[in-house]
Amino acid sequence: MKKCPRCVLKHLTTAIGLLQERDYPDHQWMAIGQLVLAEWESAESDESGQIRAARLIVEQGLIDGDADVDIVESLIPHYRQKLESTRAAGS
Repeated sequence: MKKCPRCVLKHLTTAIGLLQERDYPDHQWMAIGQLVLAEWESAESDESGQIRAARLIVEQGLIDGDADVDIVESLIPHYRQKLESTRAAGS
């Protein structure tokens, strides 16, 4: 599987949207699936480890409210910067 920061961002933001709509019974599980896909798409083991840690928090329901959304959102800036670096290198 080709590693792609754009795809990681896509999966992370999809997970955030699903977590924000967790009133629907299946959305928490779909968010977990999106986080798994983001793990697979991340290029470096440290990065995938951070995504995995966020996924486990969501999966285990360790945090109430929107705190797990904040944890997933905290991953976004790194991948946004990585995407911009990739674009700049391609120019």
